[in-house]
Amino acid sequence: MGVEHAKDLGVPPDKVWAATADHDLINWAPSPEAVAGGWFGPLYPPGLIELLDDHSILYGTDPSTDEFGGRTFGVAPGKSVGEGGELMPAHSQYWQGESLGNMANIVTGKAK
Repeated sequence: MGVEHAKDLGVPPDKVWAATADHDLINWAPSPEAVAGGWFGPLYPPGLIELLDDHSILYGTDPSTDEFGGRTFGVAPGKSVGEGGELMPAHSQYWQGESLGNMANIVTGKAK
């Protein structure tokens, strides 16, 4: 997100919405602290880290956490890694089902 808190985005925090599916690979991305300590996680084997800029692996404060200070909406857990022959199926499922309906409610002012 580039900021540590929803309030830093220049809009009221109650207008900031985020969600993360349980099976989305973003959940495996290492934190800045982990990378600084030399742990890159299962998605980033030794050597690969040098090929990526830090925006490819470090996302800062997760916008779907209480610490970020925005609001969250429900999303389906998504398909597991490799399910259906896809590497990252859950990362592409936000525009379907439950999450799509919840995003529509946010956009139309019907979200609670």
